[in-house]
Amino acid sequence: MNTKFKKDGCPFGKNSGSICGYGFVVILAVFLLGTAAAAQNDVITVRFANPRYECSSGLYRVDAELQARDALRQVFGMNLRFFYDASVMEFVSFEGFASGYGLLGETTKIKANPESGPNLFGFSGPAEYVNGAIQLLNVSAQPLFIATGTWTRLFTLCFAVAEPAAVESGPFCPSLVWDLQADPAEGAFLPGSNGVVLTLVSGELGVSAAAEERAVQFNWAYAVHDGKPFGLPVAESCVRVEVDCGEDTP
Repeated sequence: MNTKFKKDGCPFGKNSGSICGYGFVVILAVFLLGTAAAAQNDVITVRFANPRYECSSGLYRVDAELQARDALRQVFGMNLRFFYDASVMEFVSFEGFASGYGLLGETTKIKANPESGPNLFGFSGPAEYVNGAIQLLNVSAQPLFIATGTWTRLFTLCFAVAEPAAVESGPFCPSLVWDLQADPAEGAFLPGSNGVVLTLVSGELGVSAAAEERAVQFNWAYAVHDGKPFGLPVAESCVRVEVDCGEDTP
């Protein structure tokens, strides 16, 4: 199955320069994270975890967590880039940041054409792309060192569920796809983006250390074949209305 690109070669439209060759939003976000020191990079793995559904509001939340290969590593800045199925839910906000961290600049959302979701990620509806950035804004805050054997929560993501009935009808297992290919050396899924970019506190004022990023995808698995779709949804981390909304199990 091949993606039906628009005339500018991009399923997200010509104004989506952040992911299809125009690059302005992505380049800006990278520079906002500061200058990265040249050195052997530390490996940092990112994942989404701990899904929960708030029945009264119809809001769905997951945590963004990190794991380091080596001890005593501290995040300086991170570009927050991921895809999800826009027919299932709508991104609302980043919230609940770890002490000292906060948003940097404006977070953008770009909804692609209807074919983008099925063709690129195996979604039912169009893919939507979120591009934002966070940074350590208060250097006097208690240092948050990334765990090596477990996971460290950095912030939380909030979504509005498009059809609450989808949660009530059975296990709700939406996919969230970090913008990073199975081989991290290949970078982002689409041209014009550097994908997930993360830098670490280096100890030198005004200079951050580069990191080598890895991603554990959420309710989505990379394809074992070349080409598109890049992968398909899988039901691994689900919420159930009878548990999360206090209803009796049939």
